[in-house]
Amino acid sequence: MSDARRPAADAHESDRDPVSLPAPQGPSSPLDVRARLRAIIEQQPACLAEVAADGRVLAMNAAQVSLMGAHRGGRRYHDLVSLTDRERVADFIRQVTEGDSGSIEYLVVVPGAGVCDVVTDAVPLDRGGGHGVVAIMVTRDLTALRGLEDQIQRQAEDHANTCAELRAQLQAVEAREHAAKEREQALIAQRDDERRRVGPALERARVQLLELKALREPGGHGYRVPGGRRG
Repeated sequence: MSDARRPAADAHESDRDPVSLPAPQGPSSPLDVRARLRAIIEQQPACLAEVAADGRVLAMNAAQVSLMGAHRGGRRYHDLVSLTDRERVADFIRQVTEGDSGSIEYLVVVPGAGVCDVVTDAVPLDRGGGHGVVAIMVTRDLTALRGLEDQIQRQAEDHANTCAELRAQLQAVEAREHAAKEREQALIAQRDDERRRVGPALERARVQLLELKALREPGGHGYRVPGGRRG
């Protein structure tokens, strides 16, 4: 989908209230290690989100927030998804938290009453300590790719249309040439037929003219045919 900001029926979902990231649930770890890990995640260009089985967003890095225009944590992930794909995404998250992994392509609602085409790869992660399994989701924006695909598709369609027009023109030329050849052949056949029909008559007329000429000559009693016989 090349238009990353096309109107959507659920565009009202883009009006979101800020929510804060809840405190991590699970076994405590050294603060410096946690801070370093969070810094690494935040600086990743990939869009990362941690989502619970019920779809609740536990955390998003800055890239994910920038892509989806959503505030961090506290709301259902599928609330950020277009109505047309919301149920599919909710089922996908539930399946991942049950131990599956996979990919899904869908539309997310973005600020400005539009949608964006994305694809998400997700794997399950057991948080330990009885806190359950979450889905770790890596999301990529497909807007540029869809735009390129649409451009290639349009070019292919234009090329196909041009080829079709050229084929039609070529067929028209061939049809005219074929018709001209048929007319030429018909004229030749007509000429040959007329020659066959008129030829004997012309020969008789020629003989008659020779006879008249011979009769008009002084002392003419006809004309001599080959062999010395008079006509």
